[in-house]
Parts: sequence; C-alpha cells; structure tokens
Amino acid sequence: MSLMKLFCAILTPWLMAPPLMAKPMPSGRPTPIELRALPDYCQARFGTDEGARKAFSQRLGPSHYLHIHHHCIGLNLLNRSKVTFDKTMRNYYLKNAVGEFSYVLARWPADFLLTAEARDGKAIAEALLSTASKRR
Repeated sequence: MSLMKLFCAILTPWLMAPPLMAKPMPSGRPTPIELRALPDYCQARFGTDEGARKAFSQRLGPSHYLHIHHHCIGLNLLNRSKVTFDKTMRNYYLKNAVGEFSYVLARWPADFLLTAEARDGKAIAEALLSTASKRR
C-alpha cells in the first residue's frame, strides 16, 4: 500500500465525520443534583416516589399535572442558563426554556396555580435572551 493510500485510509473517516458542533445538545431533564434545586412538585415528577407523584397529581389536578414536566424542564433550563459561561449554551438553554414555558402556558388555564410562575419564567428567559443579544 502506498503512503498516499495509507494516509487517505486513515484521514477519510475523520474528514467524513460530522463536525464537533453537530453533537446533540443536552436534554433539559434535571440531573439528580439539579433536581434538588427545583420545587417539590418537580422532585415528585422526576423522582422515584410514586406516592409523592400521585399526591401532587391529585393536588394540582391530573390534567394539569400531565404537563408539569415541561414546566420543570423550563425551570431547570433557566437555572442552567444562570450558571454557564458559554454564550451559545446559555442562549440554547434560554430559548428552550421559553419553549417549555410556552408549552404549558398554551395548556394551563389562566387561573391555574402555576400559570403565573410559568409566565414569570418565560418573561425572565426572554429578558435574559434580549439582554444577551444587545451585548453583541
């Protein structure tokens, strides 16, 4: 095998690989450590205590609790955005937080217990995004 063929055989897989930035972005689902910073209803939703999950489902209403994980992910992404120094990741977290809060706001009634919190979370994420874009 010639040196050129060997060189091409070694480099071709590297050149054909997707760029490093094409890797999947992280999920908004909280890690066990992040979960501790979230409200009790999020800990119930993502935790292993089935009794706590059922209790919050009854307290908040099953049709509203059905969507609670989107709200919790929005809160978690907002928290992550505040502790990351990478601008691209911060914007990613904030944009996705806006999406998660928008999801629940489209499904929860205005008088639901957590609607105002979701509205506030969305407003904070949008304000932080707006501030970041003005700094460029």
